[in-house]
Amino acid sequence: MAINCHVGFDARALTVGNSFLMYVRRVGETTAVISAGDLKDQTADSVYLFMHEKTIEGIVNNDSRQPYDGIWADDSFRSTLTVAVNSAIAIAGWAGTPEITWAWTSGIYSFGIDDAADFGIVWGNAASARVLGFTTGMTGAAAFTAAYLPAFYIASELPEVSDASDLYEPGGQAAVAFSDSGYPQESISRTYGVRHFDFSLQFEPKYKVFAHAATGLAWTYEALFGHCRSTYPVLFDNTHWEDAPNPAINGDPVVLLRGDGASFDPQRTHPNYDGLWHIPFNCYLVGWK
Repeated sequence: MAINCHVGFDARALTVGNSFLMYVRRVGETTAVISAGDLKDQTADSVYLFMHEKTIEGIVNNDSRQPYDGIWADDSFRSTLTVAVNSAIAIAGWAGTPEITWAWTSGIYSFGIDDAADFGIVWGNAASARVLGFTTGMTGAAAFTAAYLPAFYIASELPEVSDASDLYEPGGQAAVAFSDSGYPQESISRTYGVRHFDFSLQFEPKYKVFAHAATGLAWTYEALFGHCRSTYPVLFDNTHWEDAPNPAINGDPVVLLRGDGASFDPQRTHPNYDGLWHIPFNCYLVGWK
């Protein structure tokens, strides 16, 4: 099974200048409009930060065992979008309930309405279509399946990470002042030490690594680094790291790229071959999910 790289994103800023916007249409019915403002977290009115089928809210930190900060939605993008579409078509007076699914095995979205009547989707911008894996608007069917993986998601080729360090503390965890006699006199230290760890995803095909080699709308590791850069977290699903507090329950790490690991710097698997690449990750641990 692949490692699913779920990347955080903001529904208000999918790309520069483009927030989420879609129109659901049916002949003879009022158009249902769903904008980024409708994609607020279901239990918090001002949260627009999501992952596709994973949540960040309530995450377990490595040391303090406290939840990660409260700015992230505690519902997935898929479930929040389903609620927003349901509300929009109800306001428009339609019958039926939206059925939006995300396949764990393939990573592909499907979109339907359970009354089986034909409908269509028009996207407000290309970024909104891409976040669900679509390229253009659709019409004249009772359900649609995306042709591509969504943006902000990559599935690795191998089922395990490689070249993994154990969790370790970087320098700078404490500062100590010494007296003239050589004994420590004053010191200050962190209550909880920052945890770093490094690893790589290996033998990734070129079309998943470089934007210029991407096929269709495939999201790439180059896009991942450009989007995150110590800002948005990445959840590496299906890893079940042994260092987690409880690997069977919350063994998937959520990380931010460190400053020294924020550059996109893939390595060839062989000096004279550019078809497969190793992707190094230098991260610090946000927590376990």
